[in-house]
Amino acid sequence: MLMQMAEQEYRSALDYAVPLIRVHRAEVYVFPNELHQKFQPHHKLAVYQRNLDWFRFWLQGYEDPAPDKAGQYRTWRTMRHAVSATLARAGAGAGSGG
Repeated sequence: MLMQMAEQEYRSALDYAVPLIRVHRAEVYVFPNELHQKFQPHHKLAVYQRNLDWFRFWLQGYEDPAPDKAGQYRTWRTMRHAVSATLARAGAGAGSGG
């Protein structure tokens, strides 16, 4: 889950975001001095670009080779690995007849 929220919203999201982050199921970006609908051009651009990168990564397996994006892909690969491991464990349990 990709969360990109205003600074005033993220505090109320911590109750559900932190447990997801701990198990590599969510990433949170917080934008200072923003509303729910981003209005600052540099924040809007960051959100739009990250959304595009996110969907291309998860749906197409594509990673932009730009050096400044290496950190997000490292995090997302960790998330993908955690999801794959969970699915593998679930699949192994499904065949046990229990």
